[in-house]
Amino acid sequence: MRQVPFLWLLIFLLSFLLLTAGGRIAPQDDETTFRMTANLIEYGRTTITEQEVTFPPQSYPGFLPGIAHTVLTTWAVPGRNGQLYPQFMPGQAIVNVPLYLIGRLLSGEALNLRSVILTHWTTSLFNPIVIALTGWLVAVFASSLGYSSRLSVGLGLAYALCTMVLPYTGTYFSEPLIAGLILLAVYAGYAARTSAYVVRWLMVAGTALGLAVFARERSAIMIPPFVLYVWLYHRRMLWRGWVAFFAPLVIFGLIIGGLNWSRFGSPLTFSFSILQHTSFTTPLMLGLYGLLISPGKGLLLYNPIAWAGLIGLTIMFRTRRREAILFALIVLAELLFFAVYEFWTGGWNWGPRYLMPVLPLLVLTAGEWVHLNPTRLRKSILVALCVIGFGLNLPAVLVDHSRYLVDFGERDPQHYLDRSILNSADAPLTQQWPAVFEVARLYTRPATWQAAQAAVIEHLNNYSGDGTLESLSTHALWFDEFFRLNTLDFWFIHLLLLGFSPIGVGLLALAVLFLTVYSGWRVGQLFYTRT
Repeated sequence: MRQVPFLWLLIFLLSFLLLTAGGRIAPQDDETTFRMTANLIEYGRTTITEQEVTFPPQSYPGFLPGIAHTVLTTWAVPGRNGQLYPQFMPGQAIVNVPLYLIGRLLSGEALNLRSVILTHWTTSLFNPIVIALTGWLVAVFASSLGYSSRLSVGLGLAYALCTMVLPYTGTYFSEPLIAGLILLAVYAGYAARTSAYVVRWLMVAGTALGLAVFARERSAIMIPPFVLYVWLYHRRMLWRGWVAFFAPLVIFGLIIGGLNWSRFGSPLTFSFSILQHTSFTTPLMLGLYGLLISPGKGLLLYNPIAWAGLIGLTIMFRTRRREAILFALIVLAELLFFAVYEFWTGGWNWGPRYLMPVLPLLVLTAGEWVHLNPTRLRKSILVALCVIGFGLNLPAVLVDHSRYLVDFGERDPQHYLDRSILNSADAPLTQQWPAVFEVARLYTRPATWQAAQAAVIEHLNNYSGDGTLESLSTHALWFDEFFRLNTLDFWFIHLLLLGFSPIGVGLLALAVLFLTVYSGWRVGQLFYTRT
């Protein structure tokens, strides 16, 4: 059996990211995708419901929120026969069915508050797994491009640990999955050029693109760059190569059209077309400034390695022209599409999440810059950019950035979002480390842990719903919101506060920690080889 390349890198990334995951679900985007999976499994339906959940003010000094706020649990749109349907395509919800079933298996009980809490936890581990797999694929792709093992491993680590992707281990957003699928499609397209199995690789590329569209329809903007790339390399290939590439896209297109017809009465009616506020009215230059260099959402600030990636992309036009064209068109498609999108910020998230699909490509082109002229200076610059990136993004792993935004919003409710995006002093990148130190100081008082336990126990005992999934999950959202605002953002801390067995939680955390340390040592051996 052929050995998996960079296996220890994959194991290290999986164990490290799972160890540091938040293990919770947030209202709206996260909860919508969770409910899609849960409704499919529990009730066999694709409809969704929408509730309001109120987070009351906390009385313990330092706990948030200080002011009660109410939000919707999910994002839903009206469809046929008065039913509500999720705003999102079900691709990610379907892929995550196994993790949901693991949560149900761990509870070993009928649907109740404990089982929903466990399924929130297991389902939320989806993004750590996806990010680890994408980081591993970056290393595999880099090796296929002829980079050394050391550089390939370093780039895989850089993507997963030294970019804005790292804090997304604590979310259930779809962008990590889309980034992984787009990278897989690019890799498959490149492999079709160099492999004897052209048709198979083109089918993989088409399938990855189709899955990305099935996860989020907007991923369709990636299709034209791939069509051009395939034509540049395989314009004379037999018809079966084109069929292999387009067949998965057609199949997923038919599935999406069928879903739209069943939900909204027309195959061409999408959920976003029903929303009146969806528009592309942002001035282009404002959007480009915001997405690239604004203090609160700038790609080049949250991801320092992207500077080297842009330099490497220009160099790639001389060394790998066709790959450079594909990479550049993907970057331009993302930038130009979202720069004019009304909701270009992506909302309440860390960095410019809509641009996440370009990050694996920019990490690879940063590697191209070093690969072509591996001087000590270039290597040192690349390492420095990675260290800076890790330092910038780490605090959003330790404490969720929502704590700072909630606190800021209570102090300046009219202007805090604009200030957090446009003012350097108010941006999350500037304020996140102080938020971490604030939480750390808070828990130096023994009474803080006791207060957190008391709040959790009180909410556990106050459930008075009807026992439906919607009621239970809405109640469970309080715990997830309390944890992301008031604790270090690690799943084992959350499970301990929820009253799960300290021995069981401790043993599981120690096992993952041991695997992280051992696989890290093995990666170190691989990283320091001279190949």
